[in-house]
Amino acid sequence: MYSLALVLIAAAATQAAILRNGVELPWYSTVCSRSDPKIDTCLRESIQTLLRTISKDGIKQLAIGPLDPWNVDELDVVLAREQNIKIGVKFVDVNTYGLSKMEILEVRSNFANPENMTLEFDFANKKIFVEGKYQAEGLISNLPIVARGEYNMSMSDVKGVFKMYGHIVQKNGEDHLAIDRASMTPDIGKFEFAMTNDKYPELTNMLVALMNANWRAIYFSMREFAEDSFDQIIRPRINLAFLKIPFNQIIWE
Repeated sequence: MYSLALVLIAAAATQAAILRNGVELPWYSTVCSRSDPKIDTCLRESIQTLLRTISKDGIKQLAIGPLDPWNVDELDVVLAREQNIKIGVKFVDVNTYGLSKMEILEVRSNFANPENMTLEFDFANKKIFVEGKYQAEGLISNLPIVARGEYNMSMSDVKGVFKMYGHIVQKNGEDHLAIDRASMTPDIGKFEFAMTNDKYPELTNMLVALMNANWRAIYFSMREFAEDSFDQIIRPRINLAFLKIPFNQIIWE
C-alpha cells in the first residue's frame, strides 16, 4: 500500500517539464492551475491518468520505477508495545501488485499558504497483493524471537485517504515544493496473511492462523507503525522528484 502515493509525483504529471539538469519529461497528463475553481476535479482526473500512464514503466528521469509491481528493496520497522513486545523487522525485496487498478475518488487541495500546503485524496482498490522476505529479531515477554522467511498479504476492498503536507522552498532561484509529512489511513474489507519460518514451522503456522483470525484488531493496533513506515518510504522519494521540478511546472498559478 505504501507505494501508491507516488502517483502524486508532479501532482498529476508534467507538461513537458524541464528538470534542473535540462532533461525534458514527456507528457503524462494535464497540469492543473491553482486559480481554477475546479482544481480538485482537474487533479483527480490528472492523478488517475498519471497512475495508468506510469504503472508499467515508471518515470526513468525521476528514478521512479514501475507501479505494478512496485518494488521496495528494504524497509526496517521496530514494533514496540509497552514493555512486553519489542521486535525489529527487516522487510526485503517487497513487491506490491494491483496499484494500477486504483480508483481516485475525490481530491481536496489547498495551495494558498506557501508555508502550509496540503493535498489529500480518497482512493479505492478492489485487491492488492504484497509479497517479500523478512527477518525478525526481538523479545515478547522476555522470550527471544528470531525468525526469517517469506511472507505475503492479500487485501481486498481497500479504501482510504492519502494526505500530504508541505511548504515552498527556494532552490536555484526557483520555488519547489518540499514535503514535510505523508500519511495514509486505509480500511480493509478482507485480509489474508501467510508466512514461512523454517526454524519454527509449527509455531509459525499457529501464529499465521492467529493473525488471520484476529487481523482486524491486530491491524488497528499497528496503524501507527504503518503510518510511520509509509512516511519513511514515500516522503524521501516524493521530495527527490519535487526538488527536481519547479513548483509552477507541477501546478500552475
